[in-house]
Amino acid sequence: MIAAARTGNAAQLAQLELQDAEVAFDKVNGSFDALKQFQADLAKEEFEKANANFTSDSRTLFGILAAALICGAALALMIGRSIAQPLNQIIQVMNELTNGNLSVDVTGTDRGDEVGDVSRAVSVFKTGLGETERLRQQQGELSARADAERKQALLDMADEFENAVGGMVKGVAASATEMQATAQALAASS
Repeated sequence: MIAAARTGNAAQLAQLELQDAEVAFDKVNGSFDALKQFQADLAKEEFEKANANFTSDSRTLFGILAAALICGAALALMIGRSIAQPLNQIIQVMNELTNGNLSVDVTGTDRGDEVGDVSRAVSVFKTGLGETERLRQQQGELSARADAERKQALLDMADEFENAVGGMVKGVAASATEMQATAQALAASS
């Protein structure tokens, strides 16, 4: 190219420059192709890593979600049983109380939750039923005593009446006997 420039051959110089430019362009183009391939390989590698991470994270997330669901279901079951079982016991106690069994024990009154409130209310109900039963028995005893006293009073009145009437009857009978004797004496004297 220097020789062509010294000789002043512009066409040859242009031809040489064009060849040099094509070589340089091919080198740059090859570098761009290599860079483009490197970027494509790097992007593919990063995509595969991201896809693997996504798959791993998805599995981990689903595992955590499944564990949370299992724990939640177990917790709900435990809570449900801790409420349902005492409520069933209270219902059984109430059934026994309505059947008249006042010796049944009311459990759960020491709990600080709603089940404890219901247990305490049932305990008050049981106490009220016991008091009602005691008053009913007391009323029955008082009624029986009043009936016995009334019966005895009627017997006493009947005895007094009989004694009073018996005394009158004896008095009338004695007077009648006396009158008969007087009438016979008058009849005999006449």
